[in-house]
Formats: sequence, C-alpha cells, structure tokens
Amino acid sequence: MINRFGVKFIHETKKQSFNFGARIRNVDVENKNLISDEVFTQSVNNVLPFIGYMYRFSENSRFNIKYSTSSSQPSLNQLQPVPDNSNPNQIKLGNPELEPTFTNKIDLAFNRYKPISGKYLWMSGNFSITDNAFANSISYDSLGRTITQTLNVNGNYNGRASISGGIPMFSRKLQLAPNVGCSYNSYSSF
Repeated sequence: MINRFGVKFIHETKKQSFNFGARIRNVDVENKNLISDEVFTQSVNNVLPFIGYMYRFSENSRFNIKYSTSSSQPSLNQLQPVPDNSNPNQIKLGNPELEPTFTNKIDLAFNRYKPISGKYLWMSGNFSITDNAFANSISYDSLGRTITQTLNVNGNYNGRASISGGIPMFSRKLQLAPNVGCSYNSYSSF
C-alpha cells in the first residue's frame, strides 16, 4: 500500500518564478509465505523536498535551477527471502534487509533564442547522488552456479553537462550548430 501527499507553493512575477514544496510518502509492504506462514513486513516513510527558480532575462532568454529528491522502493522479488531457482544455474536470493533508494538531483539550464536571426544558445547540466542504490552481488557456489542477491550500496553519482548553439548562414539556408557534451558516472557494485 502506498500513500502519498504533496504540497507545492508557487510565486510568479513577470521576470521570475519560484516554487518549493515536498511530497510525503508512506509505503507498507506485507509479504506472506503461504507454505511456512512466515510474514515479512516493511514500512517506509519519506519526505521528498523540491525547490525551483526561473529567471527570464527576456521573452526568449531564461535561466532555470531546480533541486529535487526521489526515492525508489525495492520490488517484492528483491525483498522476498525465498530463492528463485527457476534457472538452477542462476539462483536469485531476495534480501529482506533492503532499504529504499534516496536520490538528490540538481538541474541547471540557460537558453537564449533570437527569432529574427535564428541564433540560439542552450546550456544545461545536472548532477545526482543516490544513497542506498540497488546493486547485485554475484557469488559462485562449489558447483559453479551463480548466486545473485540485491544489496544497498552508496557512491553512485551521475553528472552531465552540454552546450549547443545555432548560427544561421546564407539567409538561413545553412546553419552551423556546434554541440559539446560530457558526462560522468560512478556506480558501485559487487
């Protein structure tokens, strides 16, 4: 069962827009083994804040910055402490100790467009950090079978930046559109 509640406050003027708020989430999981009558329960409460700001330099030029949070609940298959041996060479074990992920993300963007000339400039970037990310731990038993179990890990980072532009040439019959981008990813695993 998932219960959600959110609130958002918005303030806008001709040049600026500001919003902030939070989402509150309660997740209750109950998993009952019908053979052993073992019951596994998990209850998680999250407060997920967010904030955003936009500044309009003109009708065709603006800057945005946004901070947000999110969370992902493990699936029942990842939590279930029962081996999945549907493929006897690749056994999957559930992990009832899994915790939900929690991600912090920041986004930046700037764009400028000149409709008469057709010139434009677009810059953007984002960076996120995920705590308690899901990663598979793979081990091998004495018979060579793989045994996989999902675990929580920290140290997952993801970043991206790009800049692009457009310069029309020869009465807009040709356009020079350079684009540069880069990204950085770091994922922890076993």
